[in-house]
Amino acid sequence: MVQSCNAEAIASYADLLADQQAEAALIYMPGSGAGLASTARAHGRYLLDFDPLDSWLLGILTPQGPQQSQYLVACATPNYFLAAHAARHRPDLRLQYVPAVQFSGWLAAQLGGRQRLGLIGGGEMPAWLQQAAQAALPGATWLALDQAAHRQRQQKSPRDLARHAAAAGLVDALFAAVPGLVGNAAASAPLSAPQLQEMIRRTAWDLGCADCRSWISFGPQGSDADIFAPHPAQLASQANIITVGLMLTLDGAFGHAIRSFCRGRPAAGLLAAHDALKAASDHLFDGLRPGPHAASRIARLEAEAGTELVARGFSQGFAFRLGHALGYAYEDPPLAALFQQPFDARQGAAPLADETILAPSLFELHPSLHLPGQGLIALGDMLLVEPGANRWLLTTPRDLLPL
Repeated sequence: MVQSCNAEAIASYADLLADQQAEAALIYMPGSGAGLASTARAHGRYLLDFDPLDSWLLGILTPQGPQQSQYLVACATPNYFLAAHAARHRPDLRLQYVPAVQFSGWLAAQLGGRQRLGLIGGGEMPAWLQQAAQAALPGATWLALDQAAHRQRQQKSPRDLARHAAAAGLVDALFAAVPGLVGNAAASAPLSAPQLQEMIRRTAWDLGCADCRSWISFGPQGSDADIFAPHPAQLASQANIITVGLMLTLDGAFGHAIRSFCRGRPAAGLLAAHDALKAASDHLFDGLRPGPHAASRIARLEAEAGTELVARGFSQGFAFRLGHALGYAYEDPPLAALFQQPFDARQGAAPLADETILAPSLFELHPSLHLPGQGLIALGDMLLVEPGANRWLLTTPRDLLPL
């Protein structure tokens, strides 16, 4: 079935241009092949319900149109095969194939001498494309609209929430599958972290997700045993603690959570550590509410959660930051920046710009502890901040899970 553009979202981006008195804007939209670190990839999924995969497309947006769907007046890509794919499966996009050497002329023809232009996704745009835009419109004034566009996506629509809820359901299904994957493999041969990651990814594809990434921590080596480790130093068949972080996309929307698993009966100290994480997580659940001055409020909540851990005898603090905002980008800015990594805070980072938490907004909260000689344990979940109350999106028990 052919999906259609998100006319409401396109119109909201067009409103940004009207507010800035911009005559048009270029929107750079890479596909999921750009990786988790890309925030520009969110624009294509949010506006067009389209994933350029390992390529990208460039949209031209105007602040007015005869009807909402016509604010986005043109889309082009230098990838012939992507344009052919879109022509067959998404003819409503009207995606044009424009060779790279012709982009400057194409932009000049499309923009017709406009001189006050917005740029969305410009920070991730290839240098040659930026040069082509400048050559097409010499003397133009360029307005960076990334942060404003990201803020447009912070308040989740019913469409967004349905997608995130479905993605959370897939994460639940994968967590339910982990003990079986570990047990079946360990019964026949030792299992390394990369092998378990590949088994999880294949299971995720079978369940229908578009992309799935994971990180695995086995036993006392902490979080070193991930997909970048050249040699698996610890085997799942021997580890007492296995912490699994899952990140996947479904129709462009992220699902993300972390659970820790324990082989056999957990030691009292391990249970106490996990209970401390749960208490810290519950404190964040209660305190992360809509409203202004989000940076100072999140900093206070982080300090209070840390105090909760110290009061329970865990003074080493968090292994990594408490969370981030989530959406069509893995770290949905600008709210994601309000959660600082402990090592960034120690470097004396500059004060963060303040933000307002709108409702409904979505976060991934994942307090963690590294237990010397035992391993990393963490508890991560998708928190939906709604006007009346908060709620977790996953149904997987928020406990130390058995293998």
